[in-house]
Amino acid sequence: MRLAVELGSVDPLGQLRGLRAADRQLDLWQRETIARARQQGASWSQIGEALGVSKQAAWKLYNDDVRELLAEIRQRSGLSDDEAQRLADDERAARAGQ
Repeated sequence: MRLAVELGSVDPLGQLRGLRAADRQLDLWQRETIARARQQGASWSQIGEALGVSKQAAWKLYNDDVRELLAEIRQRSGLSDDEAQRLADDERAARAGQ
């Protein structure tokens, strides 16, 4: 991966905007990479070690996003928590039967 940030501006505020954009992109890549690592079987301890944080901190970084996303989906779907759980259970059972 390569990230280029335009810092050629003599305006420090322009440079700060460029750094903020780069920070957002790096954060996105980190979260995507964590998701891929989990899909490939990496433990939270391994991910935490790679990030230089505890396994709890790595788990929180990733799972806070998941919780926020699920809350947004739940709100848009109009399903109650029980309905959403039944739907998830039905899907899990269907996948297990494949």
